[in-house]
Amino acid sequence: MNKIKEAKIKEPRIRKRIDTSTKDWLVESFQVLNSTLNIDELIDIILDLTCKAVDSELSLVLLKDKKTDQLYYISGEKERKTIAWSLQEGILSWVVENQKPLLLNQPEKDIHFSENLEQLMGVKINNLLSVPLIRRGRLLGVLEAVNKKDSRIFTEKDLDNLSLLSNQITLVLDNSILYRRAKKESLKKEVLLEVGKSLSTSLDLDEVLEKIIESVKQVVSCNAVGIFLVDRKTQEIEQIKIEGYDPTLEIDLNLK
Repeated sequence: MNKIKEAKIKEPRIRKRIDTSTKDWLVESFQVLNSTLNIDELIDIILDLTCKAVDSELSLVLLKDKKTDQLYYISGEKERKTIAWSLQEGILSWVVENQKPLLLNQPEKDIHFSENLEQLMGVKINNLLSVPLIRRGRLLGVLEAVNKKDSRIFTEKDLDNLSLLSNQITLVLDNSILYRRAKKESLKKEVLLEVGKSLSTSLDLDEVLEKIIESVKQVVSCNAVGIFLVDRKTQEIEQIKIEGYDPTLEIDLNLK
């Protein structure tokens, strides 16, 4: 089942609609996109920028992930929401599979259209633009603008503009992903160094186990951590150090 998480959109970096008839609009967009490498801040900027570039009411960003595909979008109340989205149906699935842009002013007549996304968003989709986000031959996700303002329709020019914008977005998204990966690797090395120091300076087992648990929490995003020490001779668990587990499970965890 798709779960929705909500997050308030921060104060927009672009306060007015972008005039795409000028030569400088892409320069302005690129400057704004390059103002941060933080993925959460970047998603806020992408969503806001997409709406302003094609004058749409809503925008969506689907980011491909090895474990789950995350769909981010701006709601009518200007809140950013997140859905763990299945790519087994709908127009987003078609764009991911074919890696081609799509313009639909009557999406309900398209064979790939699914009402599930409408129900989750709580918005009637009247028209949309959808473009793949591709960097160095790799699909990063999909960018989508939904419902042209004032009941107008999207044009081929809108699709061209969104495609141009998507080229910039894929570049900064890729940089953000590489930055996050490098930062995580750096953190892992720092944590391993600290654990090594603790192991060599402390003889107190509880203190060492506590340090290991704190280090794991820094490196891995998790709700619970457990260390189970097994006796070499009996092959039974002789000591447990846990944090974050349901207290009702503690008896089961202590079973030999």
